[in-house]
Formats: sequence, structure tokens, C-alpha cells
Amino acid sequence: MKKQLCTIVSLFITMVAWAQTEKGNGLISGSLSINSTQADNKSVDYTSNEWQSNLSLTAGHFVANNWLVGASVSAGTIASSSRGPLSTGQIGQPAAQQVNSVRANLVPFARRYWQFAPVQVFAGVGLSASLSAERQRMDEITGVTAPPTTRQQQRTNWQITPYLEGGINYFLTKRIALQVAASSTALPFYAAQLSTGLVYWTGSTRQAELQPERENRQTDQGNWLIEGSFSAERSTLNYHYGSEENKQGAGNYFVGPSVGFFIRKNTMIGVGIPLSFSGSRVNGRNTPGYWSVGINPYYLHYWASTRLTPFTRVEATIGRMNSGSNGERIWSTSASVGLGLAYMAGQRFIIQTSLANVTLARTAFSDSAGGTDSWGGYFSAGLGGSFAVRYVLNRPK
Repeated sequence: MKKQLCTIVSLFITMVAWAQTEKGNGLISGSLSINSTQADNKSVDYTSNEWQSNLSLTAGHFVANNWLVGASVSAGTIASSSRGPLSTGQIGQPAAQQVNSVRANLVPFARRYWQFAPVQVFAGVGLSASLSAERQRMDEITGVTAPPTTRQQQRTNWQITPYLEGGINYFLTKRIALQVAASSTALPFYAAQLSTGLVYWTGSTRQAELQPERENRQTDQGNWLIEGSFSAERSTLNYHYGSEENKQGAGNYFVGPSVGFFIRKNTMIGVGIPLSFSGSRVNGRNTPGYWSVGINPYYLHYWASTRLTPFTRVEATIGRMNSGSNGERIWSTSASVGLGLAYMAGQRFIIQTSLANVTLARTAFSDSAGGTDSWGGYFSAGLGGSFAVRYVLNRPK
């Protein structure tokens, strides 16, 4: 009986996976980001502004069972300007500068899907066509008393290359799948770029289903959630110039532990402590480096007790960095509100990704010469993004 039940479940999963790639169905995915930064150095009367925007969209339609035809479109713009005082500028350096650039990319492609329940494997080929253009204007100082000279330049570039891709889909619901893909515009294929994201499936056979309520022990009141990251990097350089020998080494280290506590069902508060240090050593002598410390309190709420649920996250970060070489101090503060999607894996893991985020940040630099203030506003939204895996310590029942 148990063997028959396993066979029926396996057959059901295979049929559901095959139904995703039926003729007439389709898929769509995309992302949007808008960033703005402004810096003001009052000690030397210098200001700068920059705007960046990026948009990407992928859509496809199954023209036959397991065969998809689609296209990916992406575009981005950068507009930046900076201005400094003419009296303190250096000869040959710009006193004012404006840069505007735009890029666009189009990739028509065809894919073939194979079913290996509970995942799908696909491979595709296509053609990548890209175009970029940049215009730059500079007011350049040519002499101590001479007026600035305006210089302008424009450049364009286009490129057409083959496009190869391969990946795996894992369906979280009938309409939402987690996709891991590798793509390349060069042969051999090992020169590939890896990406992850969510894909939304369309079609008359893809009726959205109501998710049943489940226990979701991960989000019970009294549970603890553990997360964090770390990195360590070390580089050395030894070189000889005649009889002179020089040895240099540099290291960068970061650790960011974080812990959260569910104050009630589906609602959590937490805090992270990011720490970093960098230093160098030249010919056996340590040189002053940088260290930084911060605090990151946050509030997180899961919307429903279902396996796949949206969540809201509100957080703030305050950090300080010190330099041992010139006494420079950097204070940074930020606040953000985000919307994401969480998948309850088993009873102890939560897999999360961000769908939309708005952040406001300020960075203040201070040293013996004066100070600089930098403000930034950032917005991003889309199905493509990074994923985080969180471990939950369940409260004993």
C-alpha cells in the first residue's frame, strides 16, 4: 500500500510539472531600481549628484509543449554632475563635470524544458544585441587666472553575440517558481553568469490556488531566529627592484551576526551587529587601518500562516568607521521599508527574498580638513534578487 501511495504521489507531481509547460502557457519576470545620491563637501565647496535607474523584463510563451519562445529586455541610465570651486581646482582637472549614459539590451531566445519532478530543467539559445551611449561635458581649468575651457565628448558602442543559457525551476505554487540559471554570451559555456529569481507563470491552465493554513512552527511565539554573514580576504605582494626587496600584505575581515525573537505568532523583532576591520603590513611593520561597528534593529511580520507568505520588514542601521592613519571618522545612518516573500522549508528553515525596498541613507565624513555629507535614496522592486536562508530555534513544546 505504501509503495502504491508513493507511486501515485510521484505521478501527480510529474503531471503538475508537465502542465506548467503546456502549449498556451507563459511566464514573466522582471525588476526595477532607482537610486539617487548627493554629496556636499563644505570645506572645499564641492557638490555632486547622481541618478541611476535600471529596468529588466523577461516574457515568454509556450508555442508547443515544452518549447518556449520569448525575449529579455533590459535598460539603464546614469546621470551625474559634480562642481568644485575654480580657485582651488588644479590645472588640467575638471572644475565641473556632467556625464549622461544609457544602455539597452535585447535577447530573443528559445528554450526547451525537461521534467524531473519536482523540478524542471531547461536549456536555451538566442541572440544578444546591446547598445550603449555616453555624453560627457567638462569645464577644465587651464591656468591659474584663465577661464575654464569646456570640453565635450560622446561615444557609442554596439555589440551582437550568441546567447546560451541553462537552469532549473522549482515550483513554490502553481504560478510562482524559484529559478536558478546560468547564461553566457561566449563560448565555451563555462564563462557563465549565475542568477537567481522568481518567475511568474501565466496561462488558462495555471489557475491560482488558495494556500491552506498550516502550522508553520517556524513563526511561533517564543522562537528564536539566527542569521548572519562573514567574509575574510587576505592578499600579499612581494617584489624586488634591484637589490631592494619589498613585502606588502593587506587584509579585510567582516562578521555580521544577527538574532531575532518572535514576540507573537508571525511577528518578530531582532538586531544585528555588523563588525569589520582592515589593515596592512609593509616590510614587517603594521600600518594603521580601518575598523567599523554598527547596530541594525529590525521589525519583521509574516502576513499569513501558509507555506509561501509575503512579509514586511522595517529596519534601521547606525554605524561608525574610524581610520587610524588620518583620524577620519565616518558616521552612517539608514532606514528602510521592504516587502518580500518567504517560503517555510520544513520546520526549522525560512527562505526569503526581497520583492520591493525603499531606503534613505546618510553618510557623514569628518577629518582634520573638514567634513562631507552624503545623502542617498534607493528604490528597487522585482522578482529577480538574492535569497537568504534563516535557521529557527523552535521553542520546546
